Amino acid sequence: MEPKDLPDMIKAFSELKHTLGVYAAISLLVLCVISFAAWQFFIKRLEKAAEVAFEKSLKKFQAELDRDNSRFQSQHEKQMNALEAIYKPFSSLSSVIRFTMKGEKFTAEMGTGEQVQLLVSYRHEFKSAFQRNRLRLSAELCQRIEALLPVVDEFIEAFEGGIMPGQPDIPGEELEEGQLFIAAIWPMGLLEGIIERIDVIAAEIETDFRTAYGTA
Repeated sequence: MEPKDLPDMIKAFSELKHTLGVYAAISLLVLCVISFAAWQFFIKRLEKAAEVAFEKSLKKFQAELDRDNSRFQSQHEKQMNALEAIYKPFSSLSSVIRFTMKGEKFTAEMGTGEQVQLLVSYRHEFKSAFQRNRLRLSAELCQRIEALLPVVDEFIEAFEGGIMPGQPDIPGEELEEGQLFIAAIWPMGLLEGIIERIDVIAAEIETDFRTAYGTA
């Protein structure tokens, strides 16, 4: 009620007193005041309840958001750990494959038998790491790795199949005077063709790794 409404209220009360009498008018006025006060009290309680409910809902939403963020960070961290666990043997396997074809500067000479052992070892390590962590990888990355492994096996089999028997156990081992030794013979273009297929799939896998890391 505003102060400017007071004259109208007094006029209305006078008319009511004239019509109903003093006591009836006062009683009706008191009832109206009580009803008005009760209504205001109800409105305040309702507003307070709504405010409390909103705060509770906001706190619940914030708690759920925090849990989701924590869960996302945990899942992201596990995915990064999985990628690192897989990429290490993948990189080592790729390096050995390149070494068998082109060698590496400032690297000690390595016999073909030892090269095969390294190829098989890194192949197993790569496949094992992939199998342990495949649920944390994208479906596309899993498909590419599954496509790569048979080609790697094909390369190892072809490389090992060309090794000649009876070669020296130690690379660079001295032979008898005038003796010639052929370490391995492969059909022309056989290993190169397999390497080309490996390179295509490996490049796609590396792109997937970079995308997951955010460095693509």
